Amino acid sequence: MPGGFKTVARIIKIFYHSGIKKVDAAIGKENNIKKNATYSVNIKTENNVVTVYAGGGKSLLDVLRRKGMVVIAPCGGDGICKKCHVEIEGEGSCLACQYRIKKDITVVMPSPSQMAILDLTSEYSRKIINDSGMSLSREGSSVWLQYRNRGIIRIKKELSDNFSCYGIALDIGTTTVVLYLIDLFSYRVLDTISFLNPQRIYGHDVISRIRYCMQDVKYILQFQQLIIDSISKSIYAICKKNKIRNDRIFKITVVGNTTMLHLFLAEDPSSIALAPFTPRFTQAKLLSGTELHLGINKKAIVHILPSLSGYIGADIIAGVASTPMTDEEAYSLFIDIGTNGEIVLGNSKVIYCCSTAAGPAFEGAAIHDGTGAVEGAISEYHDGHYHTIGNKMPLGICGSGLVDLVAALLKSGKVDKQGYMAENFLVSAKADTALGKDIILTPKDIREVQLAKAAIYAGITLLVRIAEIGYEDIRSVFLAGGFGNYMNIASAMKIGLLPKALKDKVYPVGNSAGTGALFALKSIAFEKYIKKVLKKARYIELSMRQDFYDIYMESMHFE
Repeated sequence: MPGGFKTVARIIKIFYHSGIKKVDAAIGKENNIKKNATYSVNIKTENNVVTVYAGGGKSLLDVLRRKGMVVIAPCGGDGICKKCHVEIEGEGSCLACQYRIKKDITVVMPSPSQMAILDLTSEYSRKIINDSGMSLSREGSSVWLQYRNRGIIRIKKELSDNFSCYGIALDIGTTTVVLYLIDLFSYRVLDTISFLNPQRIYGHDVISRIRYCMQDVKYILQFQQLIIDSISKSIYAICKKNKIRNDRIFKITVVGNTTMLHLFLAEDPSSIALAPFTPRFTQAKLLSGTELHLGINKKAIVHILPSLSGYIGADIIAGVASTPMTDEEAYSLFIDIGTNGEIVLGNSKVIYCCSTAAGPAFEGAAIHDGTGAVEGAISEYHDGHYHTIGNKMPLGICGSGLVDLVAALLKSGKVDKQGYMAENFLVSAKADTALGKDIILTPKDIREVQLAKAAIYAGITLLVRIAEIGYEDIRSVFLAGGFGNYMNIASAMKIGLLPKALKDKVYPVGNSAGTGALFALKSIAFEKYIKKVLKKARYIELSMRQDFYDIYMESMHFE
């Protein structure tokens, strides 16, 4: 775990700039709440109204969660983020985690936001040889669909000439889950579908979710069921849209961070959050469609790609392998910035990896009006003008827009080098927003950015020192993920997120995790290449290094 304090709680406190706060248990003892009473909770969505019943004093957030309602609660319901707003008819807006049931109510759920899906491959992706391992084999009067020369199913001979075989590349992100449907005979990507990870209602980051699982072992199965059900529904939807039978899905490759893969397989992730941060598994796994109940062919191959450590998952390893960085003698950097910032420095001989606790700033969770990379998110800001994803009315600020805003405020002098800002900054007046309220940037938001950018900068600097090279020895910097895709490099240099010496070497590579999953689906040779990357990879645990903290503290100031 990035950080260097003895407990995860201490890490979160330092990097997230907030302690873990619990909702006051005494709320349930208020005189006007009858704990033995049962009340009706009518839940209005865009398409439906459902009624559930809850005992007096129950948390509205818990009631909505149990019904499967998606409520944005990055802090997991601790009352910190103040983002779980819902509308109570006759009462107005409230925080679901703070509201206690004390009468019959009607809750109006906010409309879900559409996530922006990145392009799969970029011009910087490596070239692969298409060979999925799937083939048709004729043995006498029988025809078999084989995977690596092992029979999967027998096909009626009269159907074999027009037999179709499909696969899915699955990227299980902490926030967003993306599925890519591929024809395994023609290797064409037929369609893409995404959805917000339903587990996020229990916390925006992996630590919040692990902490929830540690309360009771049954929650691990609950997390698995949430993600399996959502993936199965998406498989059904994408197959129906493309007029494909679900039982023609014969191979799935899966990437995700180590915690997401543990929850996908109902493995206890607790050890990832406790020193020495050792996961239950990192190796690749081959399972069947039957074992995971994904609504695909029962004989289908489900391939979980390998991870390196508790905080360098299959998403990073597959992403690194999808670039040419490990083919060259010159060093390259690979950076994926989210709640954790995964940083990889390597060449054809050695690969150094680390993960820094960047905190929830760039994911929007710790920012007053922050949001993810959804339609309506302010993703660019220059000279007093902003641009939103999808050109929708603004509903918040995502990571790339946040970097632009802080850079602009530094340039104008409204924020000084120490990070001081005298008052809130108005980004968009309420008349122009989709929220019906002003979108602002607060002095606390600036502090959150300082914490996050210092962690990333320190991680980069430390890996360069460990490799005993200079920035001039780095040929390329590959920025992965949504944040990297939209981020303005000049703004990132201005706030000190990336070293200025790397200015002309930065290249966005889109959803590299998804690209890695796709390549593994299409190419057995690429699966073997991932193993080669793992053999070269060395994980650097920052919690064991005082020099990381020295660099981190030096990196707090802007410029």
